Amino acid sequence: LETLRKLRSYAAHGGELNVMRAKLAAMREQLEAKELERLEALERERIMMMKYKELDIFKLDIIARELKGVDGEIGLLGKDVKDLQCHAARLKNYDEQVLMKDHSMQLLDQCAQTRAHV
Repeated sequence: LETLRKLRSYAAHGGELNVMRAKLAAMREQLEAKELERLEALERERIMMMKYKELDIFKLDIIARELKGVDGEIGLLGKDVKDLQCHAARLKNYDEQVLMKDHSMQLLDQCAQTRAHV
């Protein structure tokens, strides 16, 4: 009779053990699914970061080209100011020569500062 009670007790605990094993298996499946989701999200984030880097490099390339164009225009403006200086030296009135020379020097300084800023 005592042995029968022990067997029933083990059987009852065995049933609970099976329930616990089933719950544990379900929890493991959920954990694996969540881990897979996490890895997929990390991969999506990595791909997105690569695309943003490519866009940033593309934008910087465009900006560099634009700045190079602006630099060329400033160079042409500086050349025109130097031509103005040469023509100002040909003026007959000395006061006008000095005025034009001073003004052209200011313009050349501004061109040089702008070019250095670019």
